[in-house]
Amino acid sequence: PACTRCDAATRRCLACLELHQSAWVPTNSFRLAPDGTCYSPTDVWADFVGRWIVLVLVVILLGGAFVQFLVVRCGLKQGIQKVSMVYEQMLKEGVTATIEGMDQESLLRPRRPSIKVQQHGEYVCEAEADQVTRSREAIRHGLRSWLQGQMRDWEFRSAPEPKRYGLFADFVWRYIVGPGLPLFYGFQGLVFVSSAAIAVTLLAVSKYSGLGPELAEWVKSAKKSAQEGNPVQLDQRLRLEEYELTKYAEGMFYGLGALYLVLCVLSVIYAVGSREFLRIYHSGNSCMQDYTLALKRLPACERNETRIRQMVEHQLNCADDVVGVSIAYDLSDDDVRGVVDRLNANRVVRAEVEFYQMGSTLAQQGFGYPGFLARDDALDESADQREFEELYHGGKLRGSGQAFVVFKSKSACSAVRQKIQGMWMRHTVHPSDDEAADISRALGCECVGKLLDTWQLGEKEADRAGRKFAQLMSDVVVNQEVLEAGTRVYDASTLRGGGPLVVERLVRVAEDTFEPTGAMWSNFGKPKHQRDERMYLGLWRVLRMWGLIVVLVYVPIFYFLTYPFGVAQTPTSPCTAQLQGILLSISGNFLGMTIWSAVNNIGYFDKNLQDTFFVVSSTATQLVNTLLFGLTGLALFVQRGFGRVNMMDARGNTFETVISEIDLFRSFYGMLIPGWLFSGVLVGNVMGIVLPLLLNFVFTNVVFTLRLLPRYLRSVLTAIIPGNPQQDWLTARGAELAFRGQSLSLAWEFSNYIVTPSVCCLSLFVMSPNSWRVFAYLAVWAAFMFALHRCVTVPLARKEMSGIRVTILADRMWGLPSALVLAAFGFWGVRC
Repeated sequence: PACTRCDAATRRCLACLELHQSAWVPTNSFRLAPDGTCYSPTDVWADFVGRWIVLVLVVILLGGAFVQFLVVRCGLKQGIQKVSMVYEQMLKEGVTATIEGMDQESLLRPRRPSIKVQQHGEYVCEAEADQVTRSREAIRHGLRSWLQGQMRDWEFRSAPEPKRYGLFADFVWRYIVGPGLPLFYGFQGLVFVSSAAIAVTLLAVSKYSGLGPELAEWVKSAKKSAQEGNPVQLDQRLRLEEYELTKYAEGMFYGLGALYLVLCVLSVIYAVGSREFLRIYHSGNSCMQDYTLALKRLPACERNETRIRQMVEHQLNCADDVVGVSIAYDLSDDDVRGVVDRLNANRVVRAEVEFYQMGSTLAQQGFGYPGFLARDDALDESADQREFEELYHGGKLRGSGQAFVVFKSKSACSAVRQKIQGMWMRHTVHPSDDEAADISRALGCECVGKLLDTWQLGEKEADRAGRKFAQLMSDVVVNQEVLEAGTRVYDASTLRGGGPLVVERLVRVAEDTFEPTGAMWSNFGKPKHQRDERMYLGLWRVLRMWGLIVVLVYVPIFYFLTYPFGVAQTPTSPCTAQLQGILLSISGNFLGMTIWSAVNNIGYFDKNLQDTFFVVSSTATQLVNTLLFGLTGLALFVQRGFGRVNMMDARGNTFETVISEIDLFRSFYGMLIPGWLFSGVLVGNVMGIVLPLLLNFVFTNVVFTLRLLPRYLRSVLTAIIPGNPQQDWLTARGAELAFRGQSLSLAWEFSNYIVTPSVCCLSLFVMSPNSWRVFAYLAVWAAFMFALHRCVTVPLARKEMSGIRVTILADRMWGLPSALVLAAFGFWGVRC
């Protein structure tokens, strides 16, 4: 592609002469071709790359559909399963023959021979060969675990192995992943219907005004008149367009006004339908939240779950209704959290090994693994028990002040929730001198009364008599723990002697506000200042990534493509425009992963609150990122073409003004479709699903089986591999973490459904009879995204419960595209 402003006499393009007058444009932006036209080497290269990327994406899409057809329709899956079962049987027979005569203890330990064997022409230690063999088996197990960890129907099992959910499985009324997924599909439907309504309205306006055919004929005649040097004919043609331009402006004004009312009605219908759906859904399903109450303001020293359960049963009068109590421990200390995470990982390893040794049907299908694929320390339960007791009795593991009471029935939990708001708990504190002074200043008048904690192990007769106490009038910090206002302090005279104090505090019995499995257990106990520090650190990480994207992506594109072609007043090739959209999607994915990591590191207690913060952050960042990318790419087109056509007085328009506004829409349309809407989505899914699996497979084989790299490079790769395995050999648990698939996190999805329609609504501010095509493609995009999520993302993702908070937030943020429609209504009111 090239502009036509070339002068064969000077062998230079006139646009190039203008470009060389700007110091910001590279001197070789355009070159003269043998046919007398100019071209851009950067555009040729970008067109080549973009063409191959689009071709590869099409091949992946068609190949995936063909493989799905072979597997599902042609019975290829059954053949693969038969071959796999034969191979597994041969492997098990070989392992059985090898371990015959070995006791259970020797089976669970790695072999430690000292002889050398020949492998690939070289002598290596047999222990190293054994590590390579184990690592190879662990990688195979990791790949199987990637398949087994995907969503399966465990409720209705008609086969030994639970089957995947079919394309027509009921995800709406069955409690599979919570109410969030059906509401998400409903929100996709709202985007689809709204986009279709906007497309129909703009098409009607274009047909009503008749501007499309007239404008095409005018541009053709204008070019012919300009070439013939006949400005009179061009001026006459401009007068003929005034009627069509006025009708188009008026049609946009009235059409967008009616469209905004239609969008409001659609939003109300969607909101009412969602509310009614939730009512029916919750009446027919139950979740963990319905069986749980939260105890807040517990003493940090209270870590005995049995004692708390007995106290709850006595004070709340629910002795036969409680299943158990779970304490949320304080894991804010990194060392304590590391030990707890390691002990939990070891418990998972022992459970999987025991599951494999049971020889059940699921174990024969590949669930679990033999003991020689685990390390000795992970199988030593007694050592883990001693380490936990040292951590527990040493006082390093403290409570976070919260615990959860699980009831046997919803009715019992609801009855306690409605009748009781708190209970009293007595414990002893040991304040320092400064803390004792703070308590003395916060104490009120001294009174006499009985202990409110009516249940206490080893309670004495004196405890039932009246005792002197004083209440705290304000919060006081004692031993890094807050004693709230209203806490009773008994025998306050001991403050002068520096002795221990008996306090009685009100433990609040509250509704469990965490939606299904929304408690982030490892974050309980983190103080607010630590969360603030991590939030600022995460903000710095996001800004740093954003700066890298600007320097490595935006600046080169603007310098080599956008600005030269904008000055030359000519668009880039179609595949170059698609490449720019793909680069925008890739940069958005990297930015989204950085935001996700930063938000996870802040330390939220509630997963749903964390997802809400992520949706707000990612939507705002993606919106600014998209606008920055778009304004950078369309800066000169916006400067020359935005609002240039006079809709009321066609005589004031020239060929340049009309063409400049048309070129603005064409450039925007070329960047948006299909590069950003479709190619970018496919690139994002390849980056999120295919690329991690492929990279982790290559890295694990290079490090653990091929052993091609020196130790220091292997340490770099093991730091990149998820789970950070040790360098000697890969365990089965390490392989599971390395090949762990992505979870069904709906928080990743919502920002696209807010930003993409908002960006598309910017085309409403530009004159073009073809603007309806943007929203027609947006409706196709919404349907494509639904099919991609339902047929690809859901079958390949791990199950993750989803609540309603994120959907409620997305419903409120949907006001942004609607507000842009209203703003465009006012804009065209001014232009007409």
